[in-house]
Amino acid sequence: MHALAIFFALVLTTSYAGADDKMPGTDRITYFGYENCILLENTHTRVVLTESAGRILEYSRKGPNAIYLDPVQEGETFADG
Repeated sequence: MHALAIFFALVLTTSYAGADDKMPGTDRITYFGYENCILLENTHTRVVLTESAGRILEYSRKGPNAIYLDPVQEGETFADG
């Protein structure tokens, strides 16, 4: 539970921090057709989140991405309604 709280604290911090206020292990990147994705990483784990589609795009721990990304859905966002 403690790790989950830290994870969300990092997400919130990177969502509102300016470009010059970047925390170590965080960045904004373009990933899988989505701009301004949140990158959280350390020596073992890499997580990529997108705000525009509301999903986790990558979760990898000492290896390849554990989340399958369908190439047909690259850059796709949800329509209102």
